[in-house]
Amino acid sequence: MPCTQSRSWIIIWGGTQDNGTRKFEYPGLNETTEPVGGDGGFCFISPIDPHYQIASYVYARYYFSSDGGATFPKEYDSPKGFFINPCDYDHVGDILYAASDTNRILLIKNTTGTLSSSSVWETSLGSKVASIRVSPHTDSTLFVGTQAGRLFKVTDILISSRVFTEITGPAFPTGWISCIQIGASDDQILVTFSN
Repeated sequence: MPCTQSRSWIIIWGGTQDNGTRKFEYPGLNETTEPVGGDGGFCFISPIDPHYQIASYVYARYYFSSDGGATFPKEYDSPKGFFINPCDYDHVGDILYAASDTNRILLIKNTTGTLSSSSVWETSLGSKVASIRVSPHTDSTLFVGTQAGRLFKVTDILISSRVFTEITGPAFPTGWISCIQIGASDDQILVTFSN
């Protein structure tokens, strides 16, 4: 399942099926705690301040902590998205981007403060978002893969004049885009598929 690690603390979070979100706090293979139960999904630790952590449950249910995962006083819950819902965290913009229903991306803003949410609807997607990656190089830029196997670069996601540019490769196989990774620049993209 998805996991994330803080570089300034020895903490690793990982979502597990039926066994919640597991928290490793010491190096090596040791016992874990289960701060969030059920089916664990994607989780994140802010590299700016590791006290801020995000865990997820099924569909678009997210839990937000400001005390290193000891408590999760804030929660966002939506029945939309997939069972283990694809998402990615923009720690600079403090926004969690997640899949929603067909042609829609969910934005959960101000995760370290007072939560707010909105969504971006784009008909050119043509299906549900199956993978999301925030650009590590360019602000307000996302890479979005769909369950129809199409890949998009989204620029200026936070303004109304945002641009969705399809960059689907001509040799892409049939299948969902299951993961997107970005290399040394936004032009180096690794995409994996699932069917």
